Amino acid sequence: DNDSYATLLEGNWRLRKGHNLKVGYEYLEPNDDRDEDEQERYSLVWEYNPVQFVQSRAGVRRYNGIPNIASSNRDELFAELHVVPAATFELYSAVKKSSGSVSSKSLMLKNRFMLPLPVSNL
Repeated sequence: DNDSYATLLEGNWRLRKGHNLKVGYEYLEPNDDRDEDEQERYSLVWEYNPVQFVQSRAGVRRYNGIPNIASSNRDELFAELHVVPAATFELYSAVKKSSGSVSSKSLMLKNRFMLPLPVSNL
């Protein structure tokens, strides 16, 4: 029997319109029977949404993971740009006009482009 556990704790503050600050903690215990396979991640992320369907993010993350795997124990600075494709925006607009509400949010998230811009590993 393999017991595993996962935890996510996140705080999200709207600093002002279009600006959010997120603080997060994640914990993963993939196999309770195995020692030293736990993984933790701490995040501090600033998000900026200048217009609808465009989001930029910059932040820092600390990874605490398996002791003998260097990539799971690191500090990281990062920047990302998320843009929803125009075709998805058109679909969103059509659904919203026809029904008055939008149920295609998951479709929009699946079809967005993400451009990771690695800054550096500390």
